[in-house]
Amino acid sequence: MARPKRKDPVALVCTLAVVFVVAVATSLLVVLGAEPEQQPAEGSLSGPWASGAREGRLPGSEGPLGDEETFRYQLNGTPVFSAGSGEGNPLLENTAGNLYPMEVCYQLEETGETVFASGLLPPGSYLETGTLSQSLEPGEYPARAVIRVYDQPGGEEVVSFEEEITLTVQP
Repeated sequence: MARPKRKDPVALVCTLAVVFVVAVATSLLVVLGAEPEQQPAEGSLSGPWASGAREGRLPGSEGPLGDEETFRYQLNGTPVFSAGSGEGNPLLENTAGNLYPMEVCYQLEETGETVFASGLLPPGSYLETGTLSQSLEPGEYPARAVIRVYDQPGGEEVVSFEEEITLTVQP
């Protein structure tokens, strides 16, 4: 009669250790952040950081900085975009000293359509150029710039401002 083989105790300990590590890692994922994906609520931080944003102030900018009591920003009231590429000069600044990131959207007065969205600009940054989200025929368009300010921890909209602008599309 053949003798039963003895299992190697080192292999058994290693196998149990691997199973234990996998179980702990899975538990940590569940506890620390594997929440189901949720759609952001309206007015909440949802967009990506602005592509092309730079640290600092718009070239030639002067004036006071933001602080805990005020929110300061700059924008171009007469941005010009190209009909072909849709590229233009929004010239946006979330002034240094502000506590919150901001996002700027251009909405056409006539239709309410959003034709430009900056993405999020952190305090102390600016955006010189941007691209329209849809093509427009050459001409001048009465529009409004909607500036939304968000808190960073929760991503909720803190306040919003609106400015009347004239958006120009050139051939």
